[in-house]
Amino acid sequence: MMDPVFCEGRLWGYPEYVNSLSSLIICFFGLLGLYRCPKQNLFGVVVFAMIFVNGCGSVGYHWTGSEFWKYFDGNPMIIAASLAALFTCDELIRVRADRAGHELPAVGSRPSPWPAVNAIFWSAFAMVALYMDLRPELQKYFPISFGLPACAFLAAILYAGYVTHKEKLRDDWKIISYAKLGIVMSLTAATAWIATESNCEEHPWLGYLHAHCFWHFGASYGLYLTIQFTV
Repeated sequence: MMDPVFCEGRLWGYPEYVNSLSSLIICFFGLLGLYRCPKQNLFGVVVFAMIFVNGCGSVGYHWTGSEFWKYFDGNPMIIAASLAALFTCDELIRVRADRAGHELPAVGSRPSPWPAVNAIFWSAFAMVALYMDLRPELQKYFPISFGLPACAFLAAILYAGYVTHKEKLRDDWKIISYAKLGIVMSLTAATAWIATESNCEEHPWLGYLHAHCFWHFGASYGLYLTIQFTV
C-alpha cells in the first residue's frame, strides 16, 4: 500500500470511500460514450474505452492504495488525453488549411508535414509522460503530463470543432451548448481539485468538501459532452 496522496486519504487513510465509489461515475460515462459513439469512429471508441478503464483503476486505487491500481488510474488518463490532443490538433491543422484556401493535395504531390509532426509529437509526449509516471521522483509532474494534452484538446475543440460545424449547427443550439458546458465543467472540476489538494495540509478541513469526488463527476461528464460534440 502506498502512502495516501489525496487530501481525503491523508486525513482518514484508506479506503477512500467517497473517492472510490464516485469513480464509478467515470465508468458510467465511459460506457455511455461507448454505447452512443459511432462504431466507425475509432477515436471516440478508444478514448471512451480509456475513460472506462480509468474509472475501474480509480475505484481500485482509492480503495486500496495499491501501486498496481495506481497505474490503471493514471496511465489511461495520459493515453486518452494524448490521443484526444492528437486527433483534435490534427483537425485544427486541416481547418486552418481549409480557411486559408488550401485544397487537398493532388495524387502524387507532397502532402503537408504538419499532420505527421503533430502525430509524432503527441505520441512521443505520451511515452515520456508514461515513463515519468513510473518514476516516483517525477510523479509530482502528473498534473502537467495530463493537463497539457487535455488543455490542447479543449483549446483545439474551441477553434476547430466550432468552426468546422458552426454552419451546419447554427440552428442546433443544444449541441453547441453541450460542448461549451462540457468544457466549463471540466475546467471547473480541475480547478476545484487542484485548489483543495494544494491547500489541504494547511487547511485540512478542505477534505470535507470532497473536491476529488467533484473532479470525478465534472471531468468525466464534461469530457463525455465534449467528445460527443467532436465525434
